[in-house]
Amino acid sequence: MSDFSASAGLMTQEELDIYRSTQPSEYTLYFVPLVWALDMVTKAREEGYIRFDRAVEILTNEITSFRSKLGTIFAYDWVNPPLVYTQVS
Repeated sequence: MSDFSASAGLMTQEELDIYRSTQPSEYTLYFVPLVWALDMVTKAREEGYIRFDRAVEILTNEITSFRSKLGTIFAYDWVNPPLVYTQVS
């Protein structure tokens, strides 16, 4: 992530620093903000901002589903298509 993320308001400078210090590998950092989102859902329930456990379950399932889909997209990047497919128009 670049400083643009902080200046655009996508994350605070503190979050950007934590994100950068999490792991040196670019391949495992995509899910860190999603973990933060899950933590926010849990805290919101504990603090009474979310009234029903079912709402927590739905939010958690949606975030987890999004993370799974990101993993699928990420997996596509690992597989190189045979050269013949790149030459077909």
